[in-house]
Amino acid sequence: MTRITFLFNAAGRLKVMGLAMRFNFGLVAGLWLAFNLAPANAATLTEGFTFSDSSNTVIASGSFSYDSALAGVIGYSDLTAFSINVLGQSYDLSFVNSQLSNPDAYVYFGFDLGSKSFVPNAVNGYAGFYSTILAAGDDVSGFFVSPLPGQDDPANTGADGQIAKYGPFQTANASQVQVNAIPEPSTWAMMIAGLLGLAGIARIKRRRDSLQLDQAGS
Repeated sequence: MTRITFLFNAAGRLKVMGLAMRFNFGLVAGLWLAFNLAPANAATLTEGFTFSDSSNTVIASGSFSYDSALAGVIGYSDLTAFSINVLGQSYDLSFVNSQLSNPDAYVYFGFDLGSKSFVPNAVNGYAGFYSTILAAGDDVSGFFVSPLPGQDDPANTGADGQIAKYGPFQTANASQVQVNAIPEPSTWAMMIAGLLGLAGIARIKRRRDSLQLDQAGS
């Protein structure tokens, strides 16, 4: 009986060791993925934004990326990536850059990294100076976002949250904007590795407790 009990205990320990080895392999693989992704993305931060009206209907949304070493108010020239969808029409950083040489275009992006908010400015374009927090284009193509209600109006042209797209022309008024950080791939990998670790520990503990109960019963 003693020999049988010993063999049973040994087999149980081997099962627990096997589970631990599989868990450790999964955890190491997850950490390897996280640390190999991290160097390529650690210096870049990405923010997502959504403009909506009083009924929470989305009028425009997008994202932008920038170097994490930056501080203060950043502009288009500081961005490594930018995209926005305005009333069903999409624009990206290449479109913005194409407007830089257009003397009629309003081109402006102002975002305060400290307060995580868009900053109004008076910008000159085809119709003279207008207050805007986000713009790229003229009256033929592009988009224009006026300051939201309650924000500064440096050109005294109205802070009503009007968002316009051109070609074809369409407008809507936003009353609020939400800005949220978008996790980088390395962050997701670390989160997944952590969840795998917790799940693996719980599974090993349940199996160990089950084996101990079986051994006690025998």
